[in-house]
Amino acid sequence: SPDGKYLLTSSDDLTARVWDLDGNEINVLKGHNGQVQEAHFFPDGKSVITCSKDGTARIWPVFIEDVFRKINDEKFRGDVWSPNRAERKIFGMGVN
Repeated sequence: SPDGKYLLTSSDDLTARVWDLDGNEINVLKGHNGQVQEAHFFPDGKSVITCSKDGTARIWPVFIEDVFRKINDEKFRGDVWSPNRAERKIFGMGVN
């Protein structure tokens, strides 16, 4: 992680995992249907992105409480979002 407190692993068991430096598992990121080939922390250390052989990329919170904080503090607009708001070109969101 950017702050040096956590490690992120990707695996052929279809997961990515967040660990503390003592080897304790902090979070298991499940949902891909293929081997997770890459996993990277966002610069703020609060989210990670994973890429899988199933042809998808997913964005995950490092800690589940981050999801609730975002829901309570931010309004969803369904517009384009990226890790770096100055470069609005990476991800898209929509509302059905």
